[in-house]
Amino acid sequence: MFDDKDQGTLEILKEFENNVAKIINNVIVSFDPDVLVVNAYIFKEFPEILERISNGFAHVSVRNTPIVLSENVKNASLYGGCAQMIRTILGVSKLKLQYKK
Repeated sequence: MFDDKDQGTLEILKEFENNVAKIINNVIVSFDPDVLVVNAYIFKEFPEILERISNGFAHVSVRNTPIVLSENVKNASLYGGCAQMIRTILGVSKLKLQYKK
């Protein structure tokens, strides 16, 4: 439906883009990250959506925070959840986990 330029689908995606842009803005303003990594399969399948969000955000933001897609979209949430469980079970909540490529 997206590729067929279905009007209903495009309207829903536009609303999705606007809502994600608001969330991204709130995260960047609240936490001032050097880079914002997003992890959503929809952005992997349709990278133009994230590109439009990033470009639109760059025009209205005073901060130049790069917005990038996670390299491991498929398993990143699983790894993050496992890491959080391990930290909680072992009682090492102050431990900073570093991931290598």
